[in-house]
Amino acid sequence: GSSQPERVAFSLRVDEVQRAVKGALKAIDELLVATGAIKESLQSSAADPTLYREVQAIDKRARLLRDRLSLNRTRDQMGDPGTIPVGHRLGVAAYGARSSAYGPTATHRLSLDIAEEDFAEVHQALEELVNSDFDSLQARLEAAGVPWTPGRGVPQLN
Repeated sequence: GSSQPERVAFSLRVDEVQRAVKGALKAIDELLVATGAIKESLQSSAADPTLYREVQAIDKRARLLRDRLSLNRTRDQMGDPGTIPVGHRLGVAAYGARSSAYGPTATHRLSLDIAEEDFAEVHQALEELVNSDFDSLQARLEAAGVPWTPGRGVPQLN
């Protein structure tokens, strides 16, 4: 088995990745709320229709990133679980960290390693989606005079 310091270090590593994944899921959920409001607002706007396609593309990318982090229950119910989500791999690692005094096995360690690698990819894609693509879309919405939606700051007169 592992020594107590090794078990604690592994458990802390699991906790840190879980914290990051939970935060990323919350950020995705907030983004999806914003894209939903934008799509609704665009339906009653005379803005360029390409804006609607852009917000749909951002929404789709956010949902795909969410699926990489957490199980898509609808898809799973249809018998297609897709790729193994980061959350599942973390669950395996967490079980190894907390279920016995033996400590994490090689499988638990591998599961955490894969979760960290997968999360790094998702994090990078999410950063680009939120801080570049979505910010750019919001600026174009403002320039097009699209009615205000949550997440676009305090509206002002032009």
